[in-house]
Amino acid sequence: MADARSLLQAAEIFAEIEGHDAPRAIDCYRRAGEILEWLARSADAIRIIAPIELLAGAAFQLGGLPAMASGLLGQLDLEEEGARLFADFSRADFDAVLVHAMAFWEQNGDLTDAASSRQILDQDEDDRLAWYFTVELIRALGLYADSIRRGDDGRLAKAAAKLKALDHANSSPRVTKEG
Repeated sequence: MADARSLLQAAEIFAEIEGHDAPRAIDCYRRAGEILEWLARSADAIRIIAPIELLAGAAFQLGGLPAMASGLLGQLDLEEEGARLFADFSRADFDAVLVHAMAFWEQNGDLTDAASSRQILDQDEDDRLAWYFTVELIRALGLYADSIRRGDDGRLAKAAAKLKALDHANSSPRVTKEG
């Protein structure tokens, strides 16, 4: 797992410096996908801790191997809605992503208000940050999927920026109510 993580970090660095189509970034993503796929097929306890199959599928997708990603993710028997959403996004099945997002919003209609994200952060509950990230991630994935389907590059750029911001906030050492 440490090797796969190192390869993903290296791929991100290569992509940032040389661009997302950089051969070295693609090679790192592909090798990370191979390692993660091997871990996913093993009986290792790591599978309990992390969604290895989803990580492998995403790595294959980023490595320019969508058929590998789709094949691996299509074999999964996912029970959780969140895992199915990520699998469908990694497979680039944007129709299915929209179905998952719509189901979430039907169950959580009170979160469609523009101020709902701030209200989540203002709550005095221990899991408010996890819930905030969940809601914002579903917003961004839904917007991304809809923008791709409609060919709306402006909205797609906003969705990509939101995903990047969530990734940055999630990887920063501390996240506060203020930002």
